[in-house]
Amino acid sequence: MPTATRQLEAANGHELLAERAAAVSVSTDSPRPTSKLLSDLGKVVASLPDVQRRILIAKSLAPDGEVTAGILGEELGLPEGTVRVYFLRAKQKVKQEMARRGHNLP
Repeated sequence: MPTATRQLEAANGHELLAERAAAVSVSTDSPRPTSKLLSDLGKVVASLPDVQRRILIAKSLAPDGEVTAGILGEELGLPEGTVRVYFLRAKQKVKQEMARRGHNLP
């Protein structure tokens, strides 16, 4: 099974994103994310439109460059440019919503 397919299947749940976020330092003030941060992140990601959520999670879980917009586009039946736009919109929405909830993400 191609990696992109596995990533998209994993994107149906939010647990893997929360696990990855827990392993990453989010700010210099707090070396480990708090449970509130992870809870808020899960809620914000869950609120994204399905296709944006799946693209964001697949790209976030894959090693750099392993899952390209082209690969995701093939898997989802979308043009590569559309995948890029959905990914950027999802990142912007997460960053805005997390800031609104009091979390300063990089």
